[in-house]
Amino acid sequence: MPVSALEEIDQTLQDAEAALLEELRAASRRVRELFHRESHVPSDLTLGQRIADRVAATMGSWPFIIIM
Repeated sequence: MPVSALEEIDQTLQDAEAALLEELRAASRRVRELFHRESHVPSDLTLGQRIADRVAATMGSWPFIIIM
């Protein structure tokens, strides 16, 4: 195959990879949004309890305990 044909194939693969990566990112965002919508936080929690839940969900309990 001529070099230009290989370059064209390479560019096509790069474009397909970029498109697939964008699709994966969009799917990940949709899953994250669904998770946040479904993880309903009861309104009777205090502000401190809601903050603690967010910190634990983001950071995890053990890293938080070790840092503290």
